[in-house]
Amino acid sequence: MLRNTYHTAIGHDGNQWIGVYAKGTGSQIKELMINKLGCKIAIMLDGGHIAAVNTKTFKANTSQLQNNMIQFI
Repeated sequence: MLRNTYHTAIGHDGNQWIGVYAKGTGSQIKELMINKLGCKIAIMLDGGHIAAVNTKTFKANTSQLQNNMIQFI
């Protein structure tokens, strides 16, 4: 993804799963997941206006109807 937009990604650092919602290009999200957060594997999910996060401390795009296969809770 060459466009600088919001993306969701999940990764595993060998001990725990890490979920992020961050703005950047595909290369920047890869840099974040692998080099900054130490993930051994990472998957960038679909992003932009259809990505939604709804937690106790952060909400993004929750006013739209979402059909998520992966949900951060």
